[in-house]
Amino acid sequence: MASQSSDDKINTFLNIETVNDDFFNEIVERKMKITRDKFKIRLVFIMPATGKNENYVSVVYRAKISVELLETNEKVFVNAIIKALITTIPELKEFGVFPRERYMFEEIIESFEDIWRDVGGETVIFGPGCLAIHSDPYEIIVLDDLKAEGFEVLDRKVGVNLDQAKAVMKTLAKFHAAGAVRYQKDGMIKSILDRNLSVPRFPKDGPLGKACKKFFDAFFDGVKDLNVSDSCVGKIARWDPTELLDASFRGCIPMKSGFTVLNHGDDWINNMMFKLDEDGNTVDFRLLDFQMSFWGSPVADLFYFLMSSVKDDVKVAHFDEIIAYYHEQLVEALEKLKYDKHIPTLEELKEEMMEKKELGMKLSNLHHHLLILFF
Repeated sequence: MASQSSDDKINTFLNIETVNDDFFNEIVERKMKITRDKFKIRLVFIMPATGKNENYVSVVYRAKISVELLETNEKVFVNAIIKALITTIPELKEFGVFPRERYMFEEIIESFEDIWRDVGGETVIFGPGCLAIHSDPYEIIVLDDLKAEGFEVLDRKVGVNLDQAKAVMKTLAKFHAAGAVRYQKDGMIKSILDRNLSVPRFPKDGPLGKACKKFFDAFFDGVKDLNVSDSCVGKIARWDPTELLDASFRGCIPMKSGFTVLNHGDDWINNMMFKLDEDGNTVDFRLLDFQMSFWGSPVADLFYFLMSSVKDDVKVAHFDEIIAYYHEQLVEALEKLKYDKHIPTLEELKEEMMEKKELGMKLSNLHHHLLILFF
């Protein structure tokens, strides 16, 4: 079955019976923490929240709900993001992107924030609040609209600067630390967080295999146009795009020491929102899209973010500094959360990155260039 176009997905979404008065009343109740008899919805504005082709498997809408509070006649707005998974690609359904993200919002993210509050003595917020979840007839997650709170997604074609990269590292370190503590106590928790996606389950002649081949061909053509050395072109020509996908998963296994964290799994610039001050400094930061989260080595998140989202000049000049900062924040976070197993040293982290650099960096570089080429 052919996959739906962006326009087809939008038309499907707009005709979902679930998106009715009760749907929006539930959002207002959850957001404002009041019962339905205390307000009346006057008007609902719905608009696309992302550009065309910016979301691979879902449609994302921004809803602005005009509400009248009945006791005072006060008029207020409730802002929300509506994310609907509408895909006909069997492999994406099999991979369970919606069940995974649903489980992350229902069980995991809040538990991590609780660990930080109860053990670390800090208020830490990792992502948007979840307002509602529906799974029939289509899978829908409703979230707080962070843009209405002053957050923004930065330009993916520019990348993040050093200050912004460190803000990401600090949050990832806290997220990873909470995950390590939870893993120590409860293990994997649920099998859906096991990265068991592998190429044998997704044949080369299937939709994802064909997409990998198409993306790689475009990437390779772009490399040849960059006037790089024949040696470099020759090495890239020998890459098998489906093997690159498989290699990236092999590179995500836990560290040799056994240190295991919950990776975000898709931590590139479009899945992050920053709140900046007038000088462009990071005031606050949130992660988005927890569809690909999995247990494994923290190196997976580090490579993916650094290769896909950091400005090239910053990456070259400050790579070691960023890794050292992440490690410093990770150690501090683990100690605050009273983690009593082995904490990887900076040398162990660097060794892990060296051992997995080919596995992690190939796919990350491919991802980075393809986003520029296609989106």
